[in-house]
Amino acid sequence: MTYIHKALYRWYKKKSSRFSGQDANAFGYASIYDIEAYIQSRYKAPAHKLAEVYLPTSPLSISQVTHIDQACFIVASARIASFLAGEAEAIKAYFPRALSAARSYLFTPYIGTVPFFMTAILNKLVKKVPKLQGYKARALYLWKFKDIQAILDQGLPLVMNILRGYYANHSISVVGYQQWSLQHDTITILLVYDGWHETLRYLDFSAFEKDHIAGGIASFNWLEKL
Repeated sequence: MTYIHKALYRWYKKKSSRFSGQDANAFGYASIYDIEAYIQSRYKAPAHKLAEVYLPTSPLSISQVTHIDQACFIVASARIASFLAGEAEAIKAYFPRALSAARSYLFTPYIGTVPFFMTAILNKLVKKVPKLQGYKARALYLWKFKDIQAILDQGLPLVMNILRGYYANHSISVVGYQQWSLQHDTITILLVYDGWHETLRYLDFSAFEKDHIAGGIASFNWLEKL
């Protein structure tokens, strides 16, 4: 993490709140391990789960897959590719192919993945995986939850590339969602593997959308069969 990234992280943390059910250093919308405790702490209202979709991709963290720095997008790409190929637990075998694709588009451990090339990297990865022939990479830069929901409902996990907040300049895997009914509102939660933990985490997408300081800006990539 560069000096600038560290400074921004401290600023985001100072401007955000931490809630029950979040990991020790987490704040804002992110890194929630106990969703019911989090909802009660943040929204202070009875909650009822309305819907849930979960896609069982590999839960392995980045450090369990590779020791290469700045590989979050590459691991997330290997995660969704191995799942769609019907080999979710073979993420380690898919990582070298994802890494090779990323390196052909200027990836280095020093600068990480160049955002402009994320879609091209996924398309190159598809060419390296016979079981994914017929798939094509897609991207979303302007979105609403209904867009993400429609993709997940088709059984397609996504990579979410986040600009600000706890997950600033980080790519995570979106593998499902939940919708919760509160007293006077409905909130949306994304089910994610963030690459830093070996178990599922939750991301408060409703809070993320409204957070103009530590959230709100992200792009999404996924693979779709033509």
